[in-house]
Amino acid sequence: SNQSLSVTPDYQLEVEKDGTINGYGDEFSVWLGVPLKPDKKSKPIGVIAIQDYKNLEPYSEIDQALMEIISYHIVGFIERIKYLQELVRAKEKAEESEAQMNESQRVARIGYYSFNIKEGTWKSSDMLDEIFGIDDNYNRDVNGWLNLIHPDFKEIMQDYLHKEVITGRNRFDKQYKIINQKTQSEQWVHGLGNLGFNNQGEAITMFGTIQDISNIKQYEDELIHAKERAEESDKLKSAFLANMSHEIRTPMNGILGFLELLQDLNLSKEERDTYFDIVNKSGKRLMDTVNDIIEMSIIESGQIQITPKQVQVANLLSDFSDFFSLQAKEKGVKLILKIPKKSQKLVITTDESKLGIIISNLLRNAIKFTDKGQIDFGIKEEDDIVFYVKDTGRGIPQESLESIFDRFVQADNSLTRNYEGSGLGLSICQGYVKLLGGKIWVESTINKGSSFYFTLPYSFAFYNKNLIQSSSLKI
Repeated sequence: SNQSLSVTPDYQLEVEKDGTINGYGDEFSVWLGVPLKPDKKSKPIGVIAIQDYKNLEPYSEIDQALMEIISYHIVGFIERIKYLQELVRAKEKAEESEAQMNESQRVARIGYYSFNIKEGTWKSSDMLDEIFGIDDNYNRDVNGWLNLIHPDFKEIMQDYLHKEVITGRNRFDKQYKIINQKTQSEQWVHGLGNLGFNNQGEAITMFGTIQDISNIKQYEDELIHAKERAEESDKLKSAFLANMSHEIRTPMNGILGFLELLQDLNLSKEERDTYFDIVNKSGKRLMDTVNDIIEMSIIESGQIQITPKQVQVANLLSDFSDFFSLQAKEKGVKLILKIPKKSQKLVITTDESKLGIIISNLLRNAIKFTDKGQIDFGIKEEDDIVFYVKDTGRGIPQESLESIFDRFVQADNSLTRNYEGSGLGLSICQGYVKLLGGKIWVESTINKGSSFYFTLPYSFAFYNKNLIQSSSLKI
């Protein structure tokens, strides 16, 4: 019935029969029950009851009124408990959502802000403060924002905010650089923001986000540089192939052309000797080109076998001095071998053939690019054994120094250059030096000359007292 109920002994059997109430415990004399209801229209959530086992007088209306008042307060207490429980659950859910949002911001490196255009002040989230490197005491006004911006972007951003966003009523969408106030490091950020308007259509607020995109920018720069390197590599390969064609066809044409001329039986001995000399030189040039291509291919394949043996350094360099002296003399250039006295009996364990190719290529280049003066080469002992070739030739431009050892690269890649050659010699030198456990580098000044150095480790090196000093060595 959803109403209060009073039961006496006379009424007990009737209410028990129709199931209104069942007795609890010992038989009672009188009973009063009041429903627990949040309001009159609600269904009961329970019952509060009292019963008397001795008194035969029924409960009065005052008793019933008191019980209903108690019921009302109990229901109010229960409802408050339920409300507090809901508040606790809502708070926990809000805290969980906030934690997830904060974590999302940290992962994405993104913070939010609100800008009061009328007052010229702004508020920022914790993540945005971290991006900016600021604390609660930072001056959050327009000047404070401008002070965060990198000097190169300050005027641009001030103009953009005033003209494009506030005056033009456009969405704020801009990438720019800032200076982190804590670390003083440069950072790229991407700012987004939407304007809020009052009833008169005036822009009064802007709410948005700012994301740290420094890593994205770095990745973009790397992709751009990789693209540029790939394009440059394609250009170099094209130039290389054109040069290779030139280096192969030129001597081949010389060989075929002068062999045809040699078929003339009326040639004088002097003419015949000249033509034979040209054929020999062209054949040697062609062989040098083919050998360079083969050597570079072997290095690139990674299938080079190192054959270490004991090498008497002074004698090896002396042999190269004797071999290249004539070529240098023909160009009017002095070739001078310098080895310190303590190094003249030095013996190292390395691949003599690979070491010979390195020295030979460096000397050949020095002679090719030196028209006057001298070429010094030799060794000096430091932390490692240092070999060097120094010339007084044309030099190498500064912009080419870092790439001069790369494949397909020459100081002059044009087909109109004054010097023949495949341009693979220095790449071969670098490949072999690395294989032998050393490093190679160059120092150069235009019109003053170049100095090439490479090192080899001291592994298994010793001094042989029985070696005879070569007469071509200079101390």
